[in-house]
Amino acid sequence: MFFFLLFLAHLQAVVIPIFFGIKSINKFKNLKNHILIPFGFIFFGIASLFEMIDHTTTNWIYIDHSSIFNWLFYTFLALGLTSLT
Repeated sequence: MFFFLLFLAHLQAVVIPIFFGIKSINKFKNLKNHILIPFGFIFFGIASLFEMIDHTTTNWIYIDHSSIFNWLFYTFLALGLTSLT
């Protein structure tokens, strides 16, 4: 039961930013470079997806390691922050 709730918590961290990104398309027309804002939210959702995949490969135990999923998590996190700024 605990792992199911843990999975749902991580899943909502994937779905909600992507949903906000899709819903915010063409909503910030008063800002310069408004097209980048939805991408920022979508990149956060993708980063959360890769974090969730990385956690499932380590049985939900934090391990300080290098993996392709960990690298993708930090890459999309940086892309999201860059797009929002």
